[in-house]
Amino acid sequence: SFRPLRAYWCNLGFARFTAVKYSNDQLDNPNIHLTNVSIQKHCQEYNENHGNKWSMADFFLFIEGTRGLHAVQTLKHAMKMIVVHSLRAC
Repeated sequence: SFRPLRAYWCNLGFARFTAVKYSNDQLDNPNIHLTNVSIQKHCQEYNENHGNKWSMADFFLFIEGTRGLHAVQTLKHAMKMIVVHSLRAC
């Protein structure tokens, strides 16, 4: 047991995406659900330039540009709360 438990947040990292847009009509298509490169690289829509992943900085910049700064702040807070709740559950 750690009291107090300390967790550190790192702003580095990446967001990984699928090459195929989600559809309820293709639930058996692994390219829709699995973001692993070993699966995605066989998909026709796979982007070899960025490997279907963005840095977190680029991801948040995209969210800010399309949804606004408040959406980025809300998303970051929600991500941190997931970590907090996960740690508390242990």
